[in-house]
Amino acid sequence: MAMGRWRPLRITSICSARASGTAEHAWNVELDRQLLDRLVVRVGYQQRNTGRDFVITPKTEADNSLLELSNGGSTVTVNSRSPVVIS
Repeated sequence: MAMGRWRPLRITSICSARASGTAEHAWNVELDRQLLDRLVVRVGYQQRNTGRDFVITPKTEADNSLLELSNGGSTVTVNSRSPVVIS
């Protein structure tokens, strides 16, 4: 079978003993305030921090290309909640 333009794909797995799963810390706060007998306003804040996120980095050398997987990434997610009227 002719390969045409396709080149064979070689996959090599190299695992580091330092690699471990992600770490996450999340917290939130919400405040409810009753303004009238049937009217409540709610506001809130939420934050999530992660560490050791998995990152894929393309590496290209003269005759070789590979995708490197590491766990050195981190993210911070912040959500604020606009006031909500609950009746």
